[in-house]
Amino acid sequence: MKKKYVISLLILFGSSIFWGKAQTTIKMELSGGVYKIPCKVNGLALKFIFDSGASDVSISLTEALFMLKNEYLSEKDIMGTDYHQNANGEIQEGTQVNIRCIEVGGQKIYNVKASITNTVDAPLLFGQSAMQRFGKFSIDYATNSLILGGVRTTETAIAPAPPKAGQTYKKVCKDIDGNTYKTVKIGTQIWMAENLKTSRYKDGSAIKKIEDKTQWEFADKSQTAAWCYYDNNSGNNPTYGKLYNYYVVTDPRSLCPIGWHVPKDWEFTILTDYLGGNEVVGGKMKAITLWNAPNKGADNSSGYTAFPAGTRYSDGAFDDLGVNGNFWSSTEINSRTAWCFILSFKYSAGGRVVNYKEAGLSVRCIED
Repeated sequence: MKKKYVISLLILFGSSIFWGKAQTTIKMELSGGVYKIPCKVNGLALKFIFDSGASDVSISLTEALFMLKNEYLSEKDIMGTDYHQNANGEIQEGTQVNIRCIEVGGQKIYNVKASITNTVDAPLLFGQSAMQRFGKFSIDYATNSLILGGVRTTETAIAPAPPKAGQTYKKVCKDIDGNTYKTVKIGTQIWMAENLKTSRYKDGSAIKKIEDKTQWEFADKSQTAAWCYYDNNSGNNPTYGKLYNYYVVTDPRSLCPIGWHVPKDWEFTILTDYLGGNEVVGGKMKAITLWNAPNKGADNSSGYTAFPAGTRYSDGAFDDLGVNGNFWSSTEINSRTAWCFILSFKYSAGGRVVNYKEAGLSVRCIED
């Protein structure tokens, strides 16, 4: 069976600066590139990843069954079937429940709509829409803290300057195979403006090329690092680069050129925030050509020039050339899945999705 995305989640938190008086500071746990918030859900202590998913709160099937068994949830709390749309356009079915009380840092909100995902190992997610019910909030990245009630500045609050159009950067980026890449400076970050094409790690070691459908499908069992061309067609390489599974991305020999690395999930968040948020980031990142119509919102104003290189799924099948651009992060979620970043021809939005490690996706390196 073809495995597509486990969960699709348009990202992360707002970064408004504002005045406030009463403040509550909650220490978050930074784990695997994501922030976890200690909460009490109907009295049960849990740690949720802070995320602005489609629903207020998302709970895995494992936690939901535990809560039902131990009476943290009752049959009266079950509201019925819930459907939500992934960033790649797929409709997924779940169960909607009412959370009677969520407590964060001693503050409580009541009757919160939540979705139970029909995936056993899906992460626990705390949506921005639920967090906003506590009032104004901000993130202090220096101390890994969530601040409810506002941030006091020493001067008057100043809105961030609007992002400027992307500019080609003269930084040289050359991989071990001799491929050179255009680069672009976006905010404080310097990114490749082309998809990675290397067939070797930066120490010269070869990465295994797998064309056979069955071999690709079973590479996950041995956690074999592998790459391929889309549709096994080398003619796709100059434009779309190669597709890599997650085991290549995290190999200690390093996939990216010296001075560069595969971005962590939070580095995509910085990029998204700078470009104005999830609702518009896709249009600002997508190339104007090569995408299927309508290529909604595409103006490539960031200079990122994202290409719709498609995907090789866990069963070895290829799909979505011209439809989606999928980029690995190096941030693992669990033994089976990791975060990646998705753009679609259908939407001007963009954001993170959970994907299986055996999937073949594009890679864009970021400067160290």
